[in-house]
Amino acid sequence: MYQVEYKFRFGNHDCTDYVIKIDPETMTNQVPIPDKIPYWARLSFRQCKCCTLTEDQSPYCPIATNIVRLVETFKHHASYDKCEVTCQVPERMYVRKTDVQTGLFSVYGLINATSTCPIMGFFKPMARFHLPFASLEETVTRTAAYYLLGQYFKQKRGNPVDMELKLLDEYIEKVALVDEGIVERLRDVTEKDADRNAFTMLHSMAKMLSMGINEKLEDYESLFAE
Repeated sequence: MYQVEYKFRFGNHDCTDYVIKIDPETMTNQVPIPDKIPYWARLSFRQCKCCTLTEDQSPYCPIATNIVRLVETFKHHASYDKCEVTCQVPERMYVRKTDVQTGLFSVYGLINATSTCPIMGFFKPMARFHLPFASLEETVTRTAAYYLLGQYFKQKRGNPVDMELKLLDEYIEKVALVDEGIVERLRDVTEKDADRNAFTMLHSMAKMLSMGINEKLEDYESLFAE
């Protein structure tokens, strides 16, 4: 089992731990399903515009179901509450003094990627090498690199490939719609804004990626001059 552990430490010495266990074969998280799933996790409740699921296939939104516990844990936190966030992956540990929304931005990004949401399937390989607190620059290069690696494996299987990243922009646009959809689900659920703002950050990141990833990669072309 591939495991990622997050710890949130606050100035009043409160500490919140959250462990994400992931099946290494399918890269699907094993977050326990809550005994009582809230109404806002139903698939039909403010369903994402790009969702390809039906209620027959999945009565509940896969992402919403996975985040119920975290939303309940952090619904009393404001986005700007200061904390120290530790992320332990099998290979190393990351520590950052930041605010709650930035810590949740990383946690929710990993949960999204390892959910059974069909739109988020592309990010499963990236989740295997999870990088918390990733900047826009890191996300641009990682996204493009993993996409191209996926095209390499498609070519090995004899399938058509997209080496010009033409389909990647379209895909990221759908990811942005999913993040936007989760924000809408949480709009009337949380008392404060840490959870909503974390997904707003994910949405903003996806929107920036979708606005022409090829153009953004040009900034790094000089690094490969040799």
